Amino acid sequence: MGSTSVFRTFKGNKEAVEKAFENAQQDDRYENGHSYSGGFGQFTGIEFHDKEFASRREAEDYIDIKGNKWGPAIAVRFKDGEETGASKKKHEALRKKHLDLELKSNQLHQEAFKQFQNAKSKTAGCKACGSKLNRKNIVGGFREPEPICICRASLYGDTTKKRLATIKAKVAEARKAVNDYIPAFSTTEIAWAVGGWVSC
Repeated sequence: MGSTSVFRTFKGNKEAVEKAFENAQQDDRYENGHSYSGGFGQFTGIEFHDKEFASRREAEDYIDIKGNKWGPAIAVRFKDGEETGASKKKHEALRKKHLDLELKSNQLHQEAFKQFQNAKSKTAGCKACGSKLNRKNIVGGFREPEPICICRASLYGDTTKKRLATIKAKVAEARKAVNDYIPAFSTTEIAWAVGGWVSC
């Protein structure tokens, strides 16, 4: 027995949302039964949280964190409108920056690993444990290949590790900028995101 998250959007005051929610539950139970259907009929009521979000995505993220598959559905407000052109443009620029940095990070890791394997010395020394390893027997990872000693320490030199740590930090910063971005909307109409985790 597992769980899945389900959401619906309703408009109106709390009383209207409660009524629409009850109707959705009845419809779901009629179509899918009363036990472990993975649908709206599984919620044990509805719980309104005094929260308002800038978008449906943020509202659903909040519900995902707060939800409990044995509990009620959670309802929170969000601004339901069309994202402005300027906001979309800025959001896309942030996503592009993040993607470009991800690609650059992968390229730098691949180049560093290639240089490591093609070094003049056939063996690589580990500063952590003093081991000597044959470079050709060391296989890198998939996306960010890095030579690792049997003691789990990196075999890269300090300069390479610093360069890779710098790009990693930039990627993390760009990813955070995308995730934290709050879009601007052309309308301020309020809707309710209702849902959470249910058994299936």
